[in-house]
Amino acid sequence: MKIVYVITQATWGGAQAHLYSLIQQQVRLGNTVTLVCGKTGWLSTRIGADFPSVDVVPISSLVRQIAPMRDLSAIHALRTLLRSKRPDVVHLHSSKAGMIGRLATARLGFNVIFTVHGWGFTPGVGKKRQLLMKSIEKLLRHLTTYYICVSQFDYELGVQNGVITKRRPGVCDS
Repeated sequence: MKIVYVITQATWGGAQAHLYSLIQQQVRLGNTVTLVCGKTGWLSTRIGADFPSVDVVPISSLVRQIAPMRDLSAIHALRTLLRSKRPDVVHLHSSKAGMIGRLATARLGFNVIFTVHGWGFTPGVGKKRQLLMKSIEKLLRHLTTYYICVSQFDYELGVQNGVITKRRPGVCDS
């Protein structure tokens, strides 16, 4: 199986630790793995050193902040890479990578998993930003094959806000 993981920042934190474990297991299983990241760092360096078979692909335009021209560039670069790699699964981590990745996969027919490490509309975020992020997530849900929520809180928040609309046992999907 071919898997492409996408994350904005390959520095180090909870999402990156989670991603390291996923990549480690997929390499053990003999799957072909690619890590796409915006900002390189500890994760990308460690993956390159520990798992030489993993292709680490930085896309400098894949940035955490909203930057329309860079975002369009990131979508184009990721879409080009995905067409070339033809993965069985595209697995997205972080809100921004989730947005860019889902737009890049539109009409390409890939299985797309978005792991929610926290929604952009979580309590404490400003009301205007919450409204914007909820609207974006609702628009992108049809491009999402499965959601994985790292907490019950995130799952419930996604359901309450109409982003996650169906549930199968053991699976949280769109």
